[in-house]
Amino acid sequence: MKSKSNLPFLFRSMGAFKITMLISIVFAALSAIENIYAYTFVYKIAEVIISNYGNLGAVDKAIFYEYGKGIVFAVCAAYGLYGLSLLFSHITAFNTAVRLKKMLIRHIGRLPGGYHDSNPSGSLRKIIEKNTDATETLIAHQIPNTTMSIVLPVAFVIFMFRYSVLLS
Repeated sequence: MKSKSNLPFLFRSMGAFKITMLISIVFAALSAIENIYAYTFVYKIAEVIISNYGNLGAVDKAIFYEYGKGIVFAVCAAYGLYGLSLLFSHITAFNTAVRLKKMLIRHIGRLPGGYHDSNPSGSLRKIIEKNTDATETLIAHQIPNTTMSIVLPVAFVIFMFRYSVLLS
């Protein structure tokens, strides 16, 4: 039995807010890359320590300060980019939920009158609210997190090859 994906329907339901979702995905990807970039400064610090093993007194301490600033900046930038990603994904999520609610209410309004006799409006309202609000978690959180989960290992491998080449 094949599993049917609802993502194409969800992206169609976003309407004009697809662009904010794409912006969110880009910011999530940049955040993942920036997270890896912070580790390059840790690598550089370790490189200085190892290359000057036994004579750490000769090392200019300012270099540790500069690399430390680089780490702090990279981590702050990564969190800032992720925050922007979540901002745009939440804008998309809430507007998509509203669009889905309106679409469902229009559909219910076109149903024959007998349908409403056997399905009370309170239970229909609960079903609509519960299911459209569930899209918020998917759009606002899971899509940016999945983007980061995909980009992070790819960026890690790229950075590893880059530093592997530098070491040889």
